[in-house]
Amino acid sequence: KFPFDPDRRTRDMLYVKGVIPNGDTLHFFVNHWPSRYGGQFVSEPSRAYVASFLRQKVDSLQNRFQDPLIVITGDLNDEPDDLSLTESLRSKNEMTEVAEGDLVNLMFPIKHKFGTHSFAGEWGVLDQFIVSENLLHGGRTSTSYSSVGIFDAPWLLKLNAAGNSVTHRTYQGPAYKGGYSDHLPIFLDLLMSHTN
Repeated sequence: KFPFDPDRRTRDMLYVKGVIPNGDTLHFFVNHWPSRYGGQFVSEPSRAYVASFLRQKVDSLQNRFQDPLIVITGDLNDEPDDLSLTESLRSKNEMTEVAEGDLVNLMFPIKHKFGTHSFAGEWGVLDQFIVSENLLHGGRTSTSYSSVGIFDAPWLLKLNAAGNSVTHRTYQGPAYKGGYSDHLPIFLDLLMSHTN
């Protein structure tokens, strides 16, 4: 619920804590933040609120566990450099900005190459993988900027009336289009070893 709009609700956030095959514990958050309906400026406070809520959960994990391994993913409906991510969630985009305990958005470099969602002829990166910085240091469980990607198989795309490549949606409003989604899937590779 939003304190500034008590009659409105948003989607729940899924948190999973599990032990992976090498014995490390992974903390995983799956999100679908409020949409941009009504425009980015009008809808931004809702996403900022959800991002702050998530940041509280991350801070709680970091206070409770030593160097927790955290992965945050989902359709955040904001770009890597939007305020909900850089200020409310406090995720960093460049490794030069990162300090111990920070969150790092691995999708930032992709923003300048391609996207996960097309709107009005423009591709944007609204789907994210954000990880705790300790996953980037080559420990028993690790990842990197080069370990994320967008799955853009041809059957997930189609040409629009202007001849531009767009996602092949299931629905557009109430009209069934027979496609898959208005977002492309993203993936993250985790490298797991049994020794440091």
